[in-house]
This record gives sequence, C-alpha cells and structure tokens, in this order.
Amino acid sequence: MVLGKGVCVNISYCTTCDDEGHRVGDVWKTDSCTTCQCNEHGSTCSTRTCPEDPICDEGYIIAEIPDTGDECCGPRKKCKVRPVENCTIPSVPESDCGYGKVSQLIEAPGKCPQYACVCLNPEDCPQVVVPEEDPNPGEEWVLDESGCCPRYVTKCSGECPKEECPEFYNLIEQPLKEGQCCPSIICEIPKDACIYENRFEVTSIGFQRELTEEEEPEKKLYKIGESWEDGLCLKCKCVMGSKGSANHQCSEQVCTTLNNHPDKGNYQLDLVETAGQCCPSIVRTACIDDYEVIEVGSRLDDPLNGCRSVECVKTAEGTVEKIEQIFSCDESCSLGWVYEPSPLYPTQCCGSCVQITEYFS
Repeated sequence: MVLGKGVCVNISYCTTCDDEGHRVGDVWKTDSCTTCQCNEHGSTCSTRTCPEDPICDEGYIIAEIPDTGDECCGPRKKCKVRPVENCTIPSVPESDCGYGKVSQLIEAPGKCPQYACVCLNPEDCPQVVVPEEDPNPGEEWVLDESGCCPRYVTKCSGECPKEECPEFYNLIEQPLKEGQCCPSIICEIPKDACIYENRFEVTSIGFQRELTEEEEPEKKLYKIGESWEDGLCLKCKCVMGSKGSANHQCSEQVCTTLNNHPDKGNYQLDLVETAGQCCPSIVRTACIDDYEVIEVGSRLDDPLNGCRSVECVKTAEGTVEKIEQIFSCDESCSLGWVYEPSPLYPTQCCGSCVQITEYFS
C-alpha cells in the first residue's frame, strides 16, 4: 500500500494506462458512443454500434419516435405514412366500438388519417368469467370465441320452463320476439266470470271472523249473475262491467244499534250475539218509564198520577212487555152522601163519599 493524496491505496493505483493519466479502475468516454476502461494490462475501449434507419416502402417516410434513444444513437426511428395535404384533423368517435374493440387512428399511404375500431391485443382482453346472474328462461351461458375477445353469451338451451297462472286465470302465450328463446305469457282474468277471495270465515259455532294477512283466503269462480255470501254480513253478485269484463259488487248488511232501536227509552236493551246471524239480537231486559227502570216482575206507581201504574212482565213468548194501568174512581155514593175528590189529587187518585149535612132555618 502507498499513500496517494493522503489516502492509503494499492500500489497498482500508481500505474497509469495512458498519457492522459488514467489509472486502474477508471472508466471514461472518448465520445458519446465510445467507452474506455483502465486495468493492469492497459486501457481498452469499445464503440457502440447504432441500428440502421429502417427502409420504408413507397408512401412512407422515416420519423423519429418521441422519448426514445440516447445521446449515442439519438431517437429511434420508424416508418410513418407520408402526410397527405389538406387533410382535416380526425375527431375521436363518441360511440363505443363494442366488446373487445378499441378506437384507433388508422393511417394509410395517400389517404387522410381516420379513426376505426380494431381488436384489442389478446393480452389486453378482459378476464373471462361466467356471469353470476341467471340467464333468461330457456337460455344458458356459453363461451363465445368468435369475436375479438372471448366472453360468455346466452344461447337457447332448447328447453322452456312450464309456465302456470294463478287458479282460474287464462294463460296467453305471446309471439316470440327477436332474440327470445321462450315465449312470454300473460295471465288473463276471465271476462265472463268473477274471481273472488273471501275476506271472512264462519266458524264451526256459527260466528263470523275476519281472515288475517297470514291466512290464505278461499278463492272461487262465479259466473255472471251468480250471487254468494262472504261471511254472515257481506252479500255479493257477479255482474258485467261497463268495460266489457266481469266484476263483483258487494253490499254489507247494516245492523240496528241500541241508539237507533225503536224500543230505546221504553225498555232497557241488551245486545245478544246469535250464531248464524250477521246482526246481534236486541232484547229487552227491563222496562223504563219516565227514566225509571222497572225490573221484570215489578210495578211502579206513578208518583205524579195516583191513578196510573206501570208493570213490567215477561210474556209466555219470553218477551218483556210494559203494561200501563189507569184506574178510574167509583164516584157513586149512597143516599145522603156525595162524592168529593181527594184533596191530594193527583198524587192520590180517588176521593171519598161524605155525608150531606142539611141546615134548616
């Protein structure tokens, strides 16, 4: 080791390769294409050979490829179509070229450049996967390799599913459309009949209840003119509508209430549900006279009319009746007696016979 420039170096460092003072390990360039290196045996140089310019066909010119090459050989070159005079700048098409294609500027000798749809390079094609969604009825997924890029497309399988309509509906097949494998269907309501779903059910003990949303209603078909009952209160009929198709019309029985019953005010009333009957029966349970309740078997003497009383009785038929009694007074008296009304009338009905007293002068 020797000291060179204040640093310990190998003794070979002291040996130069040329008159320019290059030492072992030095690398330098004599020009942009020639590189030299110094070693123990001297200096060696190598010159890089640049590629020749391409030979272009008629209608083409040599053009530099931007952003390529280096300081030795300069930009790489390629053959380019000789520009045609008076050409307008082509506009990029807005429409899509379709699956597996891309819009590309095409240049040809003697022609103005224009955009055209060309196939993608195979390595740029989308990955081929079977679609997750189910195909339409009568179709199946098949791999189509006829285009620029392979992909899965639908194809008729030759088997169409059996179509069904709800009960009583008419199944109408539509004509096949272009690209359709199986015909579409329409479930049509019959025009000469009504399809009706019951809303109510009559229980085994004869009472009506409304069906819940979870229960499947009973469905029936009725011809025009037919009538039926839904539960105990709804009466329906199938009629021909104004638009030439059948529809049902239903009317609900209106029940008399305690407030609008004709016995209100004269009797104490009660509602009694009756099996097999829409409206509850309204029965008399007691009598009422001037707001006073008279129980069955009891009598009320009119406090304001001593000649009147009201009795509440149950008849042999089992109905409650109010019987009013008006008393008349016996005003006949024996000879020498005369009838005098009660001084307490009208609270006391009848008076009494009093003896006639004669005064003689």
